[in-house]
Amino acid sequence: MIVVYANEPAPAEFAKPLFLTGPTPRSAAVPSRRPEALALLEARGYDGVVFVPEPRGVTHVDYEAQMEWELASMRLSDVLLCWMPASSPDLPGLTTRVECGLQAASGKLVFAAPPET
Repeated sequence: MIVVYANEPAPAEFAKPLFLTGPTPRSAAVPSRRPEALALLEARGYDGVVFVPEPRGVTHVDYEAQMEWELASMRLSDVLLCWMPASSPDLPGLTTRVECGLQAASGKLVFAAPPET
């Protein structure tokens, strides 16, 4: 499995591209759910590329560059895997709601949420 974090270039060659969409924590006090998703994919033998829309070890984010990277990575991906937790002040998912709405008819979106969402 090849993991590509936000604002990193895609590999020159890759297969089975997957994008992990969903709310991104805006505070270090809120844990990301993406490390668990990556561990689950790895445990199941996933051997494609995974685009993770979180920067690797960076605290300042250029949101315009981030959005450009996300849109390009979503276009490259065969699957957009979205986990939308119950709405909360910590993870409101405002951008995710727009992304999922725009991608709903693409045939690429796999959407999951807990029953209380």
